[in-house]
This record gives sequence, C-alpha cells and structure tokens, in this order.
Amino acid sequence: MSALGRHAASPNEPSAGSFARVRRQFRAFIELFALSGFAIAQPLYDIFGRAPDQFIFRGALTSDIYAFAAVILFAPALFLYAVEVIVGSVAGRVWGEARRWIHVSFLAGLVAIFAIGAIRSVFTGPLLLAAGLAIGGLAGLFYVRTTAARLWLSFASIAPPAFCAIFLLTSQTATLLSDPAAAGDIQIKKKAPVVMIVFDELPLNSLMDSDGTIDAELFPNFAALARTSHWFRNTTTVSNFTLNAVPAIATGQLPRDNTSPTASSHPNNLFTLVGASMGLAITETITRLCPSSLCAAAVPRDGGLEGLLRDASHILRSRVAPTTTTGDPVAGLVERAAPSNEEDQTTGGAVAPASDRAKEFLDGIADDSNTVHFLHVLLPHVPFRYLPDGSQYAGPDPDLGRDGDTWEAQPWLVKLGRQRHLLQLAYADTLLGQTVEKMKSVGAYDSASLVVLADHGISFQTGQGIRGLDVDKPINDSAAADIMWVPFFFKEPGQTSGEVSD
Repeated sequence: MSALGRHAASPNEPSAGSFARVRRQFRAFIELFALSGFAIAQPLYDIFGRAPDQFIFRGALTSDIYAFAAVILFAPALFLYAVEVIVGSVAGRVWGEARRWIHVSFLAGLVAIFAIGAIRSVFTGPLLLAAGLAIGGLAGLFYVRTTAARLWLSFASIAPPAFCAIFLLTSQTATLLSDPAAAGDIQIKKKAPVVMIVFDELPLNSLMDSDGTIDAELFPNFAALARTSHWFRNTTTVSNFTLNAVPAIATGQLPRDNTSPTASSHPNNLFTLVGASMGLAITETITRLCPSSLCAAAVPRDGGLEGLLRDASHILRSRVAPTTTTGDPVAGLVERAAPSNEEDQTTGGAVAPASDRAKEFLDGIADDSNTVHFLHVLLPHVPFRYLPDGSQYAGPDPDLGRDGDTWEAQPWLVKLGRQRHLLQLAYADTLLGQTVEKMKSVGAYDSASLVVLADHGISFQTGQGIRGLDVDKPINDSAAADIMWVPFFFKEPGQTSGEVSD
C-alpha cells in the first residue's frame, strides 16, 4: 500500500470501524483547518487588525467584528472540507483514490497561497506564481511521503485559534470591542450650537488664487466663509495620515505610536469632554472617537459584515495575484452618493448631499442651542469620482497616473489628476454650501460656531509622493508644503466680517 493509502485521510474505506472513520474525517478537517489558518486567516487577521478604520467605515457593530473573526477562522476549511467530501464521494465510485488526492491537492494549494504571500518581496509576476506552485507541490509530496508532516499538521491546528485570539484581544481593531467611561463633567455657561466639518485630503493650495485669497469662482462657498470667519491661513497638519490627524484634531494632542482612532485609545477628546453637558450629533467615517455610550448611532452602516467579507475577498485575491500587490484595505474607500433631495436654486438642478453620511449630518442640523454637530467626510479624498454637482463618472481603478503613493513621471497625468481633484473639491464646496444653507434655514447660523478644516493635504508633483506615506521615497519641500498646509476657518457666534490670521 502506498504512503498515501496508509494515511489516515481515507474515510471512505468500508472496512474501517465507525470510530476510526470519525477520527479520519476529523483529522482531514483539522489538516485543512491548520493550513487555511496560516494561508488565509493569519494574513487577513494581520491586515484587518491594523485597519480598525475599515470596520468603522463599514459601520461594523461588535457582533459584526466577532462574526468576521469566526468566518475567517472556520469558513475556508469548512468549504474545502465540504467540497472534498462531496466530490470525493462522487468521484470515488469511479476512482477509489479520488478523496485522498483531492485532500492532498487542497493542502498543497493552501501551502502555495501561503508561499506566494511570503515570497512576494523576492519574486514577481509569473515567476512568483511558479515558485509558489512549486513550493506547494513539494509540500504535498512531503505530506504523502512522511509521517512527520501529518503529525505537524495535527499540532499546527492550535495556531488558527491563537491567530483569532490575537486579533480580538491585542490588535488595533480590538479597541473597537471596548468603550471608555463616558463623559467629563464640563459645564457650558453660554450655550450655542457647534457645527464642525473635517474634510479629508484637502490642501490649502487647492483653494487659493495666486494673490493668497480663496478662488471664489471655483469655490464660492469656501470664499463666502472666509469673508465671514477667522481664517487661520498658516495652519498645518500634524500628520499625513488620517488615523493620526483626526484624533489629533479631536484631542489637541500630538499623535502617539501604535494607537487606533478610537475612544479607547483617545478617551479624552472633544466628544467625551462636552458629552455630559451638550447634545452630540456625531458622524464619523473612519474613526470612532465618540464612545457608543454617547453616540450609539454615530457611524452609519455601509455594508456591515457583508461588506467586510467582500473587502477580505478583495485583499485575498490581491495577495495571491502575481501582478498586483496587497495594499491598504482602506485606500479605495469612496463616499457613496446619497439620493438627491434638494434643488439647486441657481441652476434648478438636483444637487445630492456628498454622501449618505453627509445626508445624515445635514438632516440632523436643527435650531438646537446645545448640540455639537460633527462630520468627517472622505472628500475630496481619492479616488476621484465626483463632479461639482454630485454626479459620478467612471474612473480608472487605481486612479490614473499613480503608482502607489507616487505620481508617475508623465507631467500630463499628474496635471489630469489635479484637475480631477479640483472637480471633486468643488463637490466638497457644494457640501459646505448645503451646510450653511441648512443652518440658516433652521435659524441656527447666526448663533452657531462653525468650524471647517481638513486633516491633511495632497501633493500633485511629478515623481513625488502624493502624501509622503512611502518612507523610502523622500519628498521635496514643495510637495511637503502641499501636504502640510490645510484650511482652517472658524466662524464665531454672531460674526459677520472675516479676518485673516497668519
């Protein structure tokens, strides 16, 4: 009898006792479970464990996070095991060894997937695929020929639950599963509504004319705000990374290493400070700084568990594809346009709020003298998809002219990218105008504090990083200035004339 025939994964043998058959079935599943843990679960836990913003963007509840962890842990092995049993049972009537060969093939395939991810930095293209398949084939042969490989798989089956525990207990995403104590005891003596908008990836340079003023033709609502507010024209961000910059805005503290954009990591922030004495209407996009005890519905659901699993599938496909690289799962997030529900008084055309989140934010603004209305929106952040009136167009993915974090060497592609950015920025200007109009329509504009700023900028220079995220490619001072300088407008209650402060 061959080594494969002697192996325990032969559950269809009629002479085997019932206990032996159950044991062989269990061992077959455990072997698939062990290798799928290394090939699929661990990489996904690692990537998504460092991306709590992905769960926040999807509006994931605590139950969604636990369900996501369980699906990643068990689903791949259960699927492969079911296919093995069904196909093996049917094919076994013609070819008695079918179930065993299918089992070995699945194990070899999982090793190949693991290998492709592990050696991606060494090989690329077809060579990467060939090397991964070769390693998988050798692993399959080793499994058939040696008892040591099969014994190792039995012991290795304890690793996937450990990967899951690390994800749920120690990763940055784990901070979403806990909540700090609610609010500080701060008394507000003179009550007034506060409306605050944080735009994303908006450089001050994009708003300005050559004379240092806001371009009123392209961005009339930003220009109007500058004429009636304090414009702090020398404001710079403290980080080129949203998950550091937005918490810094909400806390007044410089970013710290290895923290997540959550209330657990930043318990002392704007929302916990005033939450005991003011109402909170908070719409966050990829942060969760307002504790659920104060902002139970702060983050609209955008896919939930189903969306997270689609994201995981995309990441997994990228991981095994020989021609692509695994990127940040959040990099392609784009605000989904909400249905049009308002009429543009100047053109008579329908103008939709910038996104479902923006619609919720606008609908929540009322004549309430004691509420903080907060919106962080991914505009005019890449990918570029929107025209000034809110309509969408089909754009290339990834956006044309970009090689990861770096603009390509063709100047015309960079210029095109900046033009598309300005169109999307005009859409952000539309959202600002809708906010001001809503505040005026409910009688809250004069008495409110209106704060408008951005978390960081973006650069459009040939061969330079768009955000300076690649530490191996230093950017020049001009590109750094585009990323650092951001708009910051503050309209006080009752303010009617603007002031520029440098």
